[in-house]
Amino acid sequence: MVKVQNVMVFHSFSDLEEAYQETLNKEEERVAEQRLKVLALRQNLRVRELELLDAAKDRLMKQHVEQRCVALNRLLDDIKWKV
Repeated sequence: MVKVQNVMVFHSFSDLEEAYQETLNKEEERVAEQRLKVLALRQNLRVRELELLDAAKDRLMKQHVEQRCVALNRLLDDIKWKV
């Protein structure tokens, strides 16, 4: 194989086949690396989603507790007023 002005010239079929196999192997490695990156990003996304769900649950629980406290204080005020 000889490279002339950015064009590869192959002297035999085996050179062409070797170049093809090398290119194929490089592309397979690149795709495998991209798959690993995608898997890592998906995992990070799942973790972030769970964190957001936990935060939303915490806010909702806090809101319910505050509502119950307000209701309890009203009841206590009613009891004090009646006594």
